[in-house]
Amino acid sequence: MKLSEDLTFKLDKTFVESYRSVPVDWGAVGEITFLRTYSRDGEEWFETVARVVNGCYTWQKQHCIDEGRPWSDEQAQRSAKEMYCLMHAFKFLPPGRGLRNMGCDVLTKTGAAANNCGYISTEDDPFDA
Repeated sequence: MKLSEDLTFKLDKTFVESYRSVPVDWGAVGEITFLRTYSRDGEEWFETVARVVNGCYTWQKQHCIDEGRPWSDEQAQRSAKEMYCLMHAFKFLPPGRGLRNMGCDVLTKTGAAANNCGYISTEDDPFDA
């Protein structure tokens, strides 16, 4: 499923660019881990955070519209900027698969790439004899 342009959420470009030169407190091996595991196509941290936030808010916008719930682009910009600031400073992060895949085309086809775990009961397994 390809989202139409009007359902795609994008953080204000000027806001995102203002983080280009903000230092990142990587710790001992943080940057190596980020570049190896979560960066896509040479993204810098400020770009990865924007991709993830944009992906989250695009899904939320799509859900609100599909369910006939209210959506405000202005309110979304405010709260998405707050999310961006908190993520950029490592106050919280999504799970690894979310950090790697959120905001990518793979998630417009299925949400499986963002799913960290699953559960199925084997209580009534017909093959368990």
